[in-house]
Amino acid sequence: MLFQPGQNRMFVMFEQQRVWREIWMDGRELPKDVDAKGAPDSRYYGYSVGHWDGDSTFVIDTTGLDPRTWLDEVGHPHSKNAHIQERYTRADQYNVQLTATLDDPKFYTKPWVFLKANYYWMKDQDFEETLCIPSEGIEYRDTLARPSGIGAEAAK
Repeated sequence: MLFQPGQNRMFVMFEQQRVWREIWMDGRELPKDVDAKGAPDSRYYGYSVGHWDGDSTFVIDTTGLDPRTWLDEVGHPHSKNAHIQERYTRADQYNVQLTATLDDPKFYTKPWVFLKANYYWMKDQDFEETLCIPSEGIEYRDTLARPSGIGAEAAK
């Protein structure tokens, strides 16, 4: 993951699948609703705006997430009106701490922190190219899924 500044926005670039998020920094409002008549469509990564809280914390607020997606790898659901706030705090020259909080009254009784992570920047690192293509899926299946017994019957 790499943050890259742009004109009135910040881009978050992901190594896998050459995907990016656009974080608007121009003071615009987030959509109040999505997928309704006259409203924008929901998006996989939602709509995001950002601002700085002091000198070392970058705050991203996101709404308008596609409700078919999961919140995390555990499979927590969210509605189209979920609000996520990410706080990236620079602890020192090489360390960034992330706290992500979800507020979604349709599914949960109160806001809760669903992700805490620490990121370390390694000097002179090289980002490997990773794409989600059929051969990668087949390699995953053959090295991880079949040895565990998943899909082994279909292979016979």
